[in-house]
Amino acid sequence: MQPKGVTRRCNMALLQEVHLGDCGTQTAFKILNASPGLGLCCPPGWAAGGCGRYHWRKRKHLRSNPGPQCFAMSGSIEDKLMLSTNVAAPGLADSAHAKQSSTFHKRRTTTEERPKTDNTKFVKPKTVGHSPVPPAPKLKSRPNKERECNSLLSQCTRTDEVFRVVDTLGPTFTTVNAVTAFYTLARLSKGLRPSQKAALRSDPRMRRVARLAHSKILACGWRSLANLAWAEAHLQIGGPSFFEAIAEAAVQLPLERPPKPQELVALVSGFARCGTSAPAMFQRVAELVEPCVADYDGWQIAQLAWAFAKASPQSTDVGLWAALQGEALRRLDTLTPQSLSLLLGSWTEVGVADEDCFDRIAAAIAPRVHEYPPVDISFTARAFAKTGRDYSPLMAALAERSKAVVHDFAPENLAALIWSFGAARYYDEDLLRTLLAAHTPTVAALTPLEASNLLWGLAMLRYFDPAFLDAMAASVCVRVAEFEDTHLASVLFAYASFGAAGPPDFLPTLAREVLRRLRTGAEFKRASLVNIAWGFMVLGCYPPALFAAMRPALYRGPFLAHEAAKLHQLELALRLEAPTIAPPHPPGDVAALLEDLWQQGDAKYRAKLYWAKMNQGAQVVTSALQRDVHASLERLGVAAHEEYADGDHVLDIALPAQRIAVEVDGPHHFAANARRTPLGPTRLKHRLLRRRGWRLITVPHYEWEALSGDEARDEHMRQRLEPLVRAAQEDAAKEAPAPAGQPPAEQSGRPSSDAPANNHQERRPSQEAQAEILARSEKLKMLAASRGKTGKIDMLKRAAVRRALLSKGGTKDSDLDSNQATGD
Repeated sequence: MQPKGVTRRCNMALLQEVHLGDCGTQTAFKILNASPGLGLCCPPGWAAGGCGRYHWRKRKHLRSNPGPQCFAMSGSIEDKLMLSTNVAAPGLADSAHAKQSSTFHKRRTTTEERPKTDNTKFVKPKTVGHSPVPPAPKLKSRPNKERECNSLLSQCTRTDEVFRVVDTLGPTFTTVNAVTAFYTLARLSKGLRPSQKAALRSDPRMRRVARLAHSKILACGWRSLANLAWAEAHLQIGGPSFFEAIAEAAVQLPLERPPKPQELVALVSGFARCGTSAPAMFQRVAELVEPCVADYDGWQIAQLAWAFAKASPQSTDVGLWAALQGEALRRLDTLTPQSLSLLLGSWTEVGVADEDCFDRIAAAIAPRVHEYPPVDISFTARAFAKTGRDYSPLMAALAERSKAVVHDFAPENLAALIWSFGAARYYDEDLLRTLLAAHTPTVAALTPLEASNLLWGLAMLRYFDPAFLDAMAASVCVRVAEFEDTHLASVLFAYASFGAAGPPDFLPTLAREVLRRLRTGAEFKRASLVNIAWGFMVLGCYPPALFAAMRPALYRGPFLAHEAAKLHQLELALRLEAPTIAPPHPPGDVAALLEDLWQQGDAKYRAKLYWAKMNQGAQVVTSALQRDVHASLERLGVAAHEEYADGDHVLDIALPAQRIAVEVDGPHHFAANARRTPLGPTRLKHRLLRRRGWRLITVPHYEWEALSGDEARDEHMRQRLEPLVRAAQEDAAKEAPAPAGQPPAEQSGRPSSDAPANNHQERRPSQEAQAEILARSEKLKMLAASRGKTGKIDMLKRAAVRRALLSKGGTKDSDLDSNQATGD
């Protein structure tokens, strides 16, 4: 204890420099932990231990009574690290205080200066010659050394400080210290940019810390395992073996102490964040959670449900899901929107909740929507959009609330909200116009995932905003290297859906980036590559080098129906619009794929019709409009075919003999907010039909609805049809008659001016070919009947017979009709 008189008389104005070299580790940590904002000094005649106790008490006093005594003092990690190893600060040996350094300061020479109550024994300093020399520092093994190291690590504010502590004290680290170092690096990495994170992962010091933490896994408890799982999920440096070791340790860990809820939640969340499945570990966690689920709060229940749904949906029985769902429904009034959205998404993923459960949650949310901030609005909209059910009243309430706080949306919340409305197909033009107008200047703040989700949502809603799309394209061009292949595919899909090519440098920039990745061996998901090629095709952009590099990777089966449909359209477009890129025939595996689809009949039909159905949208509206147009043609005495399949396209209405196609474009062929702007797929179909020699008549819905009465509509169709019929007759008259026994050349659906030189000459099929045609027709008829698709047999048979005839030498449409009639 210090003399009471000195303690009473001292104040901050009398304090002088503290003798850090005299302090023990515990005393020095007390001083430095109390020092920020204080003057770190010591009155004359004080020992270091007394100084530490004084500052500890003074700091607690100043926390509640700040005043002019507080002035700047730095307590850096380097100072604390120096103290933890009992090494004197540089230059300390040269100071006057260092020469007098001992357990106490130089004793006073007069008894008047020494308080009477001071009974402390003094130790005479050792001398060498005539100068006192401080004793050599000793590194003592203290029971609280582990806590002191953790205190150092937790106070680090930069990654290099953590590395400095590990380099200095690493050999003495316990399991807890190693885990804390790894966890601290993960915590500090959250604020880094992607490039900085990549540099941190490649740092040899980071890998050394990861190896150190990995070596301590089997000695970890529940808390340490949870911290390691969370840290590895953010750093992703240890690889699969790191999570395997954590899972093994968690399965073998004895239950000397029941794990806390937050420990189990952090453990499984780390695995879920990386998508790592560990069935044995998740099974054990489920066994620990199920009996005591009532001890978990709402957010922890939601996180558990999300983690099990994402990382191991099949690793537990229904018991855990029933327990989580029951506990969540009992707490509906207290659950936060984030908790509700996680629960809804988890139940949707696993399929354990019924419609009544979702309805109860929607009813509980509705009264509170008017209080939701933007982040809760986006969370809730996203959760209900993922259910796939119609919650229009709730979406309308969320939209109204969004209009009130439209300027408060952060970029990530804006992207989530538009994606949710797009997935739910809920359209509110006023909200979209206000949101995009307010946030067009901030598109650069969107991450690649957020930008692609936002554009995808706009494409689904068919909301066309040229100014916003141009701003987004400029932002994508600047950061194109940060976009993953799925992000690039979504961006191209959105722009192709609108038929918008963006600024002049947009498509070339995307093409160069995709080509660079293909040449460097980057792995593309096949679906992403198909969408990228489809997007360039719809926009009429065919970079030769890009398509030459993409085509070998595009045809790696097996294919889904919509992928086969896009590839079929891609091959057709390349042959018609970029013949220098496309070979005369598709690659062998593609030809085999198309042949298989032809043999299956119904699969080919669905594949070819996929993109057409996507354009038609609401089938009831489009079909009614199409029936009206067809009825008008019938009243004019025109023999027209509905849903005519010519082998490459399915036409709404066709006059095959005259090569006239009538395309009836309903509302879903146009932008929702620009009702006379056709979408990209609609423009593509029109463009390819004209390339293939069809004389095209387009009947947009707004034009047809403006005509009142059958007479006006019939007259409109007559005026549109007559010039094309007359042109077809003139072309037929100009054709020279073919020599005896040789029919005229078949154009194969291409314009006469663009017909290739190697077009095969039409010839009548032999008897063997006719027998094969009839056999194939019967096979298709039996296949369709067995599948209950008899209504489509005529169309299927016509497409199959036409392809067979063309493969045997070609035929005209009139011959096709006669042969089909013979087949019937």
